[in-house]
Amino acid sequence: MKQHLIGKQLKEIGYDDRIKLLSLVTGLTREYLADEYKRDDKHEDDLLLKYGYDVKVGELIEIIQDYTGQFPAPTLNNQQYEVVVSLKNNNGEVIEAKSGLQETYCDALYEIVKFLLNNNYIDLL
Repeated sequence: MKQHLIGKQLKEIGYDDRIKLLSLVTGLTREYLADEYKRDDKHEDDLLLKYGYDVKVGELIEIIQDYTGQFPAPTLNNQQYEVVVSLKNNNGEVIEAKSGLQETYCDALYEIVKFLLNNNYIDLL
């Protein structure tokens, strides 16, 4: 079972969200990561490959728990994983974030984290 992201998956989110996610999982500051990213921009794929190994299942679970208050339990359907979490939107309404069916639990978790990042549920001070 896949335990971490593949570097190219990090390209699925915007630069600012990528830096935010990497800061959460590595503990490095956003400023440091942005500087390193700019310094190695000619080798972006290598850099993302390296950092993809840092984005593991455990870190994705922790992020989802921290920002939704729920454990992202998977459901299994025909050997594919789906994660669904409920959270309140900016209007106080309860909505569901769904990963859709994914080949691995790691990918299902990443779909939820991408949703949280893209919709500004994850905000670093």
